[in-house]
Order: sequence, then structure tokens, then C-alpha cells
Amino acid sequence: YWAYVHEEVLFVVLQSTRTHSLSNAPEQKRWLRAVLSSAAAKEARARIAFGHVPAYAVLDPSVGSKYSEIIEKEQVGVAGGLVDLLIDHQVDLLISGHSHAPYPAELTRKSDQRKLKILSMPCGHASRKLASKKEVSPRGYALVEIDNANKVSVKIHNWSDGKEIANSYFPPSIDVKSSKVTYRRME
Repeated sequence: YWAYVHEEVLFVVLQSTRTHSLSNAPEQKRWLRAVLSSAAAKEARARIAFGHVPAYAVLDPSVGSKYSEIIEKEQVGVAGGLVDLLIDHQVDLLISGHSHAPYPAELTRKSDQRKLKILSMPCGHASRKLASKKEVSPRGYALVEIDNANKVSVKIHNWSDGKEIANSYFPPSIDVKSSKVTYRRME
């Protein structure tokens, strides 16, 4: 894991290649807390973290074992969990892969209504079914933009023609089996 600043944006690369919890979780979270408390983080226009395995499932349960391959020990409300740490330190966007289905989400922690944007990345091959969809997700890529007001937005594009996939394609919300959060499509 490591972090860097590029054009006044803090990027944090997480080691999240296994399910259930972060790799070297206690040590990595101590490091992450220090990075997110640093002057560089506080002065950044935006803070973006990314890793491989997601904290919440976005796949249709019919895809089998991939549906449950998440880092559930890092979810909101779990003592010392990653997602609470990111929200508490005002991270703007968490990006993950592994699911092979795009979903631009906004997670809201119900206890205080604080939010974190979460992007499940599309992939170039081996797409999977997104929750509540009958078809396999289109292959694609994502563009992350930071405007002059430092607002982070995400657009998903179709791999084959480069056209933007309308947000209306994505389910309005996904039931992530947690009473502590809502998980809705980014608008």
C-alpha cells in the first residue's frame, strides 16, 4: 500500500486483495489514518482511495461465490472498519474492482448521514451480472472528474463504442444487507 499526490489530489492505494478484511489490516489502517490526517490530505482538492476487493456486494446473488467475495470486516459499524475510517477522514471516492460490474454508488452512513462515493469498476472482460439485472454488465471503463469546486463525479463508458452509459441503466439502489447504511446510485 502507498499514497501519492498528483495535481493536488491525494491517491491512496490499498492492499485489499483478499476477502473478509484488508491485508495486514491493523498495520495498514494505522498507516492510512496517518496519511489521511496529514497536511497533504487536508490540503488536497480531493481524496481518492482504491483497492481490489470491495466492501459491499453489488453483484446478483446468482453469480455464485463472487457475490460474497467482499471485505465485510471493513464495513460501516464494524469496530475499526475501513469504510468508517474513510468517511471520518472525508475521503471523496473509494474505487474497487473484483466484481467486474460497474456501479457508481453513494453510501450513506445512517448514524450521521455522512456519505462516501464508491465506484465498482467495470472491466474489460469477464463481466458479471449487477444486482437486479437480467443481463451481464457491459464491458467498460470509468472516467473520474474533479470540477473547479472540487466535486468528484464518475461516468461509466461502454468499452465497444466509448459512449457514456446513462445512470438510469444502473439500479437506483442495491440492498447490501446492512441496516447501518444506504447504498444508492450516484446522481
